[in-house]
Amino acid sequence: MSKPLTPADLPDDVAPLAEAEIAAGHFASVDDLVRAGVHAIIQRDAEALPDVEDEAAFIAAVQDGVAASARGEGRPHAEVMARAEARIAEHERRRSQ
Repeated sequence: MSKPLTPADLPDDVAPLAEAEIAAGHFASVDDLVRAGVHAIIQRDAEALPDVEDEAAFIAAVQDGVAASARGEGRPHAEVMARAEARIAEHERRRSQ
């Protein structure tokens, strides 16, 4: 397991904000703050994806992603897989309601 992050591990322009957020009780640690930031990015990106209920839009998005990857504009594999798994889980959740 890696060591917990500290404000000293952050860029100089980010550390003061992290310290203030922790001091205000919004986050228990730098790790929690970073985790929340990553979650916000994932949420933002997920909202930009087409609704999986719209099959044609989903297929078009996949094709656009493949074309972007061929141009060298793709995202890292782990990120793509995490986003896809989250969308599949959301689709399954909606179907079960």
